[in-house]
Amino acid sequence: MDPKELEEILKALRGELGEFGKTLLEDREKMVARLDEIDGRINDLPSSGSDGQLKHRWGNPVAAIAAGNPLAANPEGTAEEAVEELRERVSKERSGHFVMMPNGTFVPVLKRFSAIRGSQVPAQQRNALMAVRQMRALALAVSQGREPSAESALAAARGWGDPELLGALEHARDMVRGLRSGDREQREASERALGTATLGSGASFVPGEYFGEVIDYLHDMSVVRSSGPSILPMSRGSLTIPFVDSAAQATYVGENAGSNATTLGDAVLKLVRKKLQIIFPLSNELLAEASYAVDAFVLRHMGYVAAAREDLAFIRGDKTEHTPGGMKYWAEQSSAGGDAHNFNRTLDTGAPTVQTITNDLIKALRILEDSKVPLMMVTWFMSPRDFWGLVAKRGTSTDTEVFAEMRGGTLYGQPVKRSTQIPKTLAGDASGTGTGNKSEVYCAAMGNNVIAESDGAEITAQNGVAYKNASGVVTAGFTEDQTVMKMNRYHDFGDLYRGASNVLIESVDWGATA
Repeated sequence: MDPKELEEILKALRGELGEFGKTLLEDREKMVARLDEIDGRINDLPSSGSDGQLKHRWGNPVAAIAAGNPLAANPEGTAEEAVEELRERVSKERSGHFVMMPNGTFVPVLKRFSAIRGSQVPAQQRNALMAVRQMRALALAVSQGREPSAESALAAARGWGDPELLGALEHARDMVRGLRSGDREQREASERALGTATLGSGASFVPGEYFGEVIDYLHDMSVVRSSGPSILPMSRGSLTIPFVDSAAQATYVGENAGSNATTLGDAVLKLVRKKLQIIFPLSNELLAEASYAVDAFVLRHMGYVAAAREDLAFIRGDKTEHTPGGMKYWAEQSSAGGDAHNFNRTLDTGAPTVQTITNDLIKALRILEDSKVPLMMVTWFMSPRDFWGLVAKRGTSTDTEVFAEMRGGTLYGQPVKRSTQIPKTLAGDASGTGTGNKSEVYCAAMGNNVIAESDGAEITAQNGVAYKNASGVVTAGFTEDQTVMKMNRYHDFGDLYRGASNVLIESVDWGATA
């Protein structure tokens, strides 16, 4: 067992045992520290005295070492014998048979514990003592190179002459065997026994393992920012972008003739910051006592949640309820090039075929080019269902993969992004194989889409402030003894060409049977 793991076990045990157990463990830590010091001093001792004689044996090794005179003269023995005696005493302490007392002397384990093992001792203290003895047996087993288990601790403690401890360890071993058993009744009996067991009956020795990491929620992956939109700073709450609404005209004229004057029309695209907010209250006890850095985890979790929510807005936001208008909104606004930038997929005798799918995909690319927008960072967006549905499509031969390039992440040479936030349960149009299994496919020149945002995320944490709970009721963080974490992000999403850069294919069910 790793020393850090042992330290974590000691910390957890200290909290469970109360003041009584805390005192015992602190004594144990002091003893270990003294032993480490003794080990170091032994290594520094000479192998023999100057005259090979000692005046007396060590009566107090700790005091002798502290006094700097470990080899006081002893006419009855040699320096080698003194060193060996000290090593033997240290070995006794490490073996668990003897305990070094604060004055430096050693007493058998049973003598030290006998004074606090009687029936007159309160149950809480007896349980605490039993837990310490079990931990001591486990530590000895680990120091002997054995696996940390009830079985190894039992083997290590057999020579201690402590039938009460052996009984507790045997009970713990049987509980573990029951939990690992394939016999359902035996396993359930063990679980019930452990569920009602108290310290001293084996439960302290077989605690449920608790992993030191938290598995986060399965968040939707963010795809829009990674597709190359322009990121523009917006520090004052809004961003105004002027654009040319109509162009000047050029004409051919004859000799000695002139053309009429022409001008251009201008307008502005205004992006206004939308506030994305997360409020997360935390118990102050949780912050203080959690074994994991819960505040760091919550902050990271809030970041994932914010990224997923803004990505949904950038794809399907409808510009209502303080939400940005996403690619869907902008595609529905445009008919640049004479074609609507949103259209339903087509069918052949009531079903999508390889040919109708190909026609729809080519149509989306053609609409983009007919719109005369710069074809920068053209990207496809679709649900995983329809992505793999296209991969599965076959031509006239079952061995021919029509969209084989999608295995490499492209479609007609353009990258494909998959997002679980593009739904696959839309009603769609009334034709086709169903009205609750439709999805959407986007084709966007992402270099023309912009995200205007304030710098970074605004993160604050305050103790005792009021907040609205999940039901909208104001809660007093002060009386609830809570710290409230808040994250604000400010941004808006827009198309520099007012929708001409985005095309939406609707009622898609290309992968509904995949």
